[in-house]
Amino acid sequence: MARLGNQVISVDDGLEPNWSELLGGVKSPKLYGYRWKFRKKLHEQLEVQRTLQLQIEEQGRYLQMMIEKQQQKMQEKKNVSFFWLIIDARS
Repeated sequence: MARLGNQVISVDDGLEPNWSELLGGVKSPKLYGYRWKFRKKLHEQLEVQRTLQLQIEEQGRYLQMMIEKQQQKMQEKKNVSFFWLIIDARS
């Protein structure tokens, strides 16, 4: 979404709005200012999305590692318990 004065402009398809049309065909430095602000804001939002995506992926790898460690500890505990059951059975 972009804001033109009090008017909120939705950009659903990811394309920049037609500023010339929105401003009634006026081509002025003001139009270029709006375009620049829109592109700057879009770029900032993309950077935030990228940063968040990288953090999510890193968190996923960390959680996967923790799950694997926990599974390994549980398997080791099972193996030790089984070992003692065999020794008790032989006694």
